[in-house]
Amino acid sequence: MKKILSTLFFIIPLSIFAQLDNSPFYAADSLNGEKNDLYFNLNVLPFNKNNEYYSKFTNGQTYLGYQVTPSFEFYLTDNISITGGVFANKDFGGDKFSQTDPFFQVKMKRKNDLFIFGNINGNVNHKYIEPLYDFNSIFYRPQEMGMQYLVKRKHANFDLWLDWSKNIYQGDPFLEEINVGFSGEIILSKKENSSFTIPAQFIFYHEGGQIDSSDNKMELYTNGSIGFKYTRKIKSKFLNEFSTENHLVYYKDHMVDDSLRYHGGGGIYLNATLKNKAHAITLSYWYGNHFQSFRGDRIFFSQSTAYKGAGTLNANRNLLFIRFISNYQLSEDVQFSMRFEPYYDFNKTWKETF
Repeated sequence: MKKILSTLFFIIPLSIFAQLDNSPFYAADSLNGEKNDLYFNLNVLPFNKNNEYYSKFTNGQTYLGYQVTPSFEFYLTDNISITGGVFANKDFGGDKFSQTDPFFQVKMKRKNDLFIFGNINGNVNHKYIEPLYDFNSIFYRPQEMGMQYLVKRKHANFDLWLDWSKNIYQGDPFLEEINVGFSGEIILSKKENSSFTIPAQFIFYHEGGQIDSSDNKMELYTNGSIGFKYTRKIKSKFLNEFSTENHLVYYKDHMVDDSLRYHGGGGIYLNATLKNKAHAITLSYWYGNHFQSFRGDRIFFSQSTAYKGAGTLNANRNLLFIRFISNYQLSEDVQFSMRFEPYYDFNKTWKETF
């Protein structure tokens, strides 16, 4: 054992993120060791997130507990590492761990490109907007397994990934489930005090297979978005940055799922953010028409999939969010994130919303 390195949390944030700064939750996407190095990594995420929606379109649910991933990482070469360990999720109030799985990851780096096989850097690491990918998936779907290709260029960055979320064997009474996605941006302008980029995002969700015994038919859904993001540095005692990120969003049910009322639709997602070193305030507006997403936050849907409101319809969703986010760097290896996110549903009265 040449070297030992112990790390807490996800300690290597990226400078580029979607409309919300989720960098404290990002996994490392780099290789920093040398041939024959052996590292011990300890990633720990204590969490407490209370969702008080009282809405038929999303679940009012509290997540309170911790996730822990102890692992060993060995460098075969300067550019190839293999990591093995255990992922465990513990929800307070439960008698057992709600999830315990092996953790296995192979990373291969070539210049600024990184290929990952096994446990990929999933959920918020893909940097999707919330209508396409739910932030809460950190807690209820924390692990994704498959392949991932991360590219960083002077004028573009992107994440191409495959998550094989449910496998089937011959005669299984259910369908296989596959997610394929793309999330990236084209950098049109990047100056010392400003930048202008074109973000583009896409998700392909498939249920099918040829060796199952299920009577369910094949399904195929796609979601995507394209937009623009402008960022401006501000020299002020209280503010460091202003940014606006805006998306046109679409949804398509290609196989006409009988359980869904709407088989195609879209939306407009507008965001404006003021930020200083530790704090950010984001104003977000969503207008959706016949919109669904199979990895997105339920609150944006036109047909509810919530536990106590499944099937509830509202063709046009009209929502306003105010997000207060504080991210603190407590030490080199530890970050703390706190957020408060009230919202208003224009299809309801103030009293009904709150």
